[in-house]
Amino acid sequence: MNNSIAEKFNHPMAAQVSWDALRPESASSIVSLRLDTSVEDHLIFKPTKLILFCVTFVVLMIITIVGGILISNHQTGEWDLESTVFAFVMPYALYKSFSYMHTWLQPKFFDTFRGVYYSHWFQITNPTSKQAEQTIPIKDIVALQILKKRVRADNRSTVSHELNLVLKDMKRVNVIDHSKIKTMKKDALKLARRLGIPLWDGRNLQN
Repeated sequence: MNNSIAEKFNHPMAAQVSWDALRPESASSIVSLRLDTSVEDHLIFKPTKLILFCVTFVVLMIITIVGGILISNHQTGEWDLESTVFAFVMPYALYKSFSYMHTWLQPKFFDTFRGVYYSHWFQITNPTSKQAEQTIPIKDIVALQILKKRVRADNRSTVSHELNLVLKDMKRVNVIDHSKIKTMKKDALKLARRLGIPLWDGRNLQN
């Protein structure tokens, strides 16, 4: 089996790296990040405009509802328990949502000028020592890996896919995760060509 994998991808590391899902419990039917090649010396997975619109809409809706409740209660001087609890629970729910979106929507940068990969909300031009430690040298990326997985939740099953970086020490790093394989493969092929590395499509190799 291992030899056949190495032959399939024409690379000895392909037989040594794991072909199990890196994030087996994660699944998304929404394409949250797409590859943008318009920035000089950068390949960036950015949040899509639709995602940004939806997030902004939800945030504004929550702020409007909570603000309306607080203003209404303040003006009437009546603070009933249900509306007060709701007004304070919603900001907490918003905070938890942002914590989740911090990972889900955070852009992924391939800085070809500095030769590093990192995940951050903004492009880093002068990294701190801590930020520098969190980057991955592009020269350490051996290949891109696409995997297929089936995630079960709430009595139903969802098929999703991962795009991972395969590093020379055989560690893997997840870049994006969603169910739209045509979109993922299109971005992955473009990224692989620009970085000069192979794309290993392992959707049929998992146990």
